[in-house]
Amino acid sequence: MKILILRLSFLMIVGGCLSACSLLIPETSKDKKFTGYQVERPKGWKKTAKANADYAFTNPQSAAIIFTNSICDKYAQARLTDLGKNILRSVDKFSAPTPHKMELAKRMAYRWTGQGFLDGVPVNLDYVIVRKNNCVFDLVLIATELELWPQDQATFNQFLTSLKIP
Repeated sequence: MKILILRLSFLMIVGGCLSACSLLIPETSKDKKFTGYQVERPKGWKKTAKANADYAFTNPQSAAIIFTNSICDKYAQARLTDLGKNILRSVDKFSAPTPHKMELAKRMAYRWTGQGFLDGVPVNLDYVIVRKNNCVFDLVLIATELELWPQDQATFNQFLTSLKIP
């Protein structure tokens, strides 16, 4: 039950933060999702329906979750680092305040990987943000079973390579 609450809390954080990010950027359009992108379900993970997530998958062994969100037009001009930092403010004592650059979907992306606390529960978090076609995409791995983190992170790396944005 604690893990379910943690998952839902983080989904609300990400979904809510995208709305809260409008404090940084004037709202000029209604939120809209990008429905044309695809990811592959990680082998052995189960597809799950989560509020605010375009895609969500759970690892039955570790209870880790991978999910994605998209939002178009609203943050087309915002700096990705500002959007990412705004989302990560909800993670207490996050250990990686500085992202590193990477390429994803033939675009520059930013990635934060570290540890922190959500609702007082220790978590490992891997968060990637990328923009393509005036849409911002958040890709997230969150895990509470810290000893299984290396396997979950390897799966997340494979998941990232499966991202196809036309």
